[in-house]
Amino acid sequence: MKTPQQHMSSDPDAPAIVEDDGQPMMSDQPVPPRRISGKVLRMPEEPGAPKSGGKRMDPVPKRGDSKSPARRRSPLPDQEPAAQSRRRDQAEAPGYVRVRVRAHGGELSVQDIRHVDGPLLAHDELHGDLAYEAALGGKRVSSGAIPDAGTRRSFPSPDPAPGQEGHHFTPTPSYEFVVRLPKEVASEQTLRRVNIAVYRIKEGPVPRTEGPELLAERFPAQLREVGRIDGIRIDDLPKSAQAAARRALR
Repeated sequence: MKTPQQHMSSDPDAPAIVEDDGQPMMSDQPVPPRRISGKVLRMPEEPGAPKSGGKRMDPVPKRGDSKSPARRRSPLPDQEPAAQSRRRDQAEAPGYVRVRVRAHGGELSVQDIRHVDGPLLAHDELHGDLAYEAALGGKRVSSGAIPDAGTRRSFPSPDPAPGQEGHHFTPTPSYEFVVRLPKEVASEQTLRRVNIAVYRIKEGPVPRTEGPELLAERFPAQLREVGRIDGIRIDDLPKSAQAAARRALR
């Protein structure tokens, strides 16, 4: 059976709309209390002190009652601006800066600077042909290997022709690698004093070493410098990468 559609009226004397005649009508009488274990329990209007001797909150003072003890108010902490809070959270979170460097014709140039979340492994074992080192004030802050740099590798055919067996390596005129820097030196002003050196590994691998000592001083027989960047300036980056670099250094 379809219930006929009823419309509300603005007339104050209009009859009430009844959706279901089988349900009891609402009234202004209070709902009777529900019994618990056969008893009606009510909260006392003037509760007494607890028998256990526990502490009680001070009563809410009545309006105009000067004898009532004032409510204790705990001072609220100072509000922190959202931008300041965000910078503080970023400073406490683990992360580092990734600098993408391009080598071409014996010259090095920074192409991109990005922020990366997560812990930094500042020093790696140096293996392969090349390695990098980042230093600030004559002290090493990070170093790592540059594997397969400057080389294009082709894979052999499963059924190679005579003379085409094995891998084939071709030198490339340019290549790119990534330098990882700790956040402590990753500001626009500090990067101007950061130096990046590229070494050719003559004898390797060079074991992983911690500490601020420069690689050329510790391993002079194994390493030979082949390239260097003296200071990183945001204005020297490609125009398309400058805005992202400044955001990464905030």
